[in-house]
Amino acid sequence: MELKQSLNLKRLMLQEKSITLENTVKGNLDGLVALENKGSEKGESTFWWGDIEFFGSKVQYKPDNSFGPILWAMYTLSQGKLKLTAQLPPVGVKDAQIVELQFLRNGKWIKEDKVQIDPVSFTSIFSIEDWNASEDIKYRLRYNIDKERHTYEGVIREEPLDRPLTFGGLTCQHAMGFPYRPLVENLDKSNPDILYFSGNQLYEANGGYPIKRQPEDKAILNYLGKWYMFGWAFGDVLRNRPCICTPDDHDVYQGNLWGEGGEGITFEEWEKVRDAHGGLVQTPNFVNVVNKTQCGHMPEAYDQAPMKSNISTWYTHLVYGKVSFAIVSDRLFKSGPEMVRAGEGRIDHLTAPAKSGELESDNLNFMGQRQLDFLNDWVADWKGANMKVLLSQTLFSNVGTHHGPEKEFLFGDLDSGGWTKSKRDKVVETIRKACAFHINGKLAFTFCSSIQY
Repeated sequence: MELKQSLNLKRLMLQEKSITLENTVKGNLDGLVALENKGSEKGESTFWWGDIEFFGSKVQYKPDNSFGPILWAMYTLSQGKLKLTAQLPPVGVKDAQIVELQFLRNGKWIKEDKVQIDPVSFTSIFSIEDWNASEDIKYRLRYNIDKERHTYEGVIREEPLDRPLTFGGLTCQHAMGFPYRPLVENLDKSNPDILYFSGNQLYEANGGYPIKRQPEDKAILNYLGKWYMFGWAFGDVLRNRPCICTPDDHDVYQGNLWGEGGEGITFEEWEKVRDAHGGLVQTPNFVNVVNKTQCGHMPEAYDQAPMKSNISTWYTHLVYGKVSFAIVSDRLFKSGPEMVRAGEGRIDHLTAPAKSGELESDNLNFMGQRQLDFLNDWVADWKGANMKVLLSQTLFSNVGTHHGPEKEFLFGDLDSGGWTKSKRDKVVETIRKACAFHINGKLAFTFCSSIQY
């Protein structure tokens, strides 16, 4: 019967007709109702519908559970400047192209700004100067589509200046745990002042969707669908508190990443070496969409000059709750393993002890000179801060001893924050000047902690 219903739906939808599926459930029913396409034939087309209704005596309607057209929002507040990103799904060229931001002041919603929707990332990014962070302020995003007005509401929190800052750190959101309900519920209970998503907000196979790497426009849409799963899961905890979000390797569809300052690698060359070679395989526009969707709400990059291939930068400085955060990428400027090791396969894996000096070269980069210049300025800038914290994607050490399902023993792994050692040591020496605390991802952690200063 299930197969027959599915086939009837497909046939009737092509004829622009409707069908009713009836089912009787005795007792309580908790959860969701889904309509699934069971088509499995090779090349079989998908289907769609213009409207769907669900009704019954036990059905509860909760408009707040809808997802879209404003999917979610992320914001940061730093030294009196508010930045906020509104994320939308793909918007047609004939649809409205403007999102409006309002604030509730003295009991009335007051328009603050209207911003165009970026036609590739489908984001609207707002920037507000001279923000008064002494109290909670409600915000509302508005968007009109099909002659209907949609809103999305949240709160710009009062900045905590008279107590320790509560910080929530998360990393590596694999879809096997989606929608991460216990995690989200506990985050809501612990009520952190600020969140940090340190990388791998998505994985290539999220949702069971295939990986589409090219052409570029299809690859970007492929990424966006998986990125939306992140917002669907965490949107409710993001709407009412600032968050920092930094992409890592899987966010740009690579298992490992040595960005080499924005260098590209062709699909043909990448297929030969996969994740054991420097360079970004996805196009610069793809990577820039990742940067804009995940980092657009953060303070402007310290140095906004693009990297090689015109890839945007996002490393920056944020001050919140009297804590000064340096937000860096230890992937995008890093040299690839082919700079010191020849051969085929996983040349990043050391299956025998390295010889003295084998893994070092004056031509190697760890964070790159541009980020090192940033850190040198950051350690000396204490405006509005009593404490320094460095945020990165990886730990600046090599702690892995085994790899893969076969548990292959490794003497070292060049896909770690412990390499290159000499350049890593220079970064550690720099941040030590400020007695900075280091918080990083890649170790599959989730925690909430109070930062005392």
